[in-house]
Amino acid sequence: MAVAHLLPIAFSIFCLLGGSLAFPKSDLFPFGREQYLTADDDISSPEVPLSVPIIFYGNEYRTIYVNDNGLLSFLTEVPSFFNAQFPLTYPIIAPLYSDVDTRGAGRIYYRETQSGDLLERAARDIRSHFSNAGSFQPRSLFIATWDEVSFYEREQPR
Repeated sequence: MAVAHLLPIAFSIFCLLGGSLAFPKSDLFPFGREQYLTADDDISSPEVPLSVPIIFYGNEYRTIYVNDNGLLSFLTEVPSFFNAQFPLTYPIIAPLYSDVDTRGAGRIYYRETQSGDLLERAARDIRSHFSNAGSFQPRSLFIATWDEVSFYEREQPR
């Protein structure tokens, strides 16, 4: 069923920010009080257990890693930037695939939530963008935000 393929999209709400915004931060899902990666280059989160697994291309994943270079990965962390053609041989989601370096600017936040208000907002967003998702209802959201991050060896956000 086509709606089943929307689960990774609804579950994984990615908020991407750069130096010049096309929309205000207030339009994003809330962030800033959750877990975050330390300011560094080529780092990843510890393995993050998910209370609701993500079904991604027919495979179920119960954990996820947040990588500073704009990748969310399932089987292992991917801390280093590599310039490779997609698709890769292992499962990743690349909401902001870039050589990110947070030593000088920015922060990378992440969390899972089952907040009713946020779930309803995500359901509305998915339903408004996918015509075949009229009855879709997410059970959990994973929110990752690359907030005002800079690229490698830059101290200014981009």
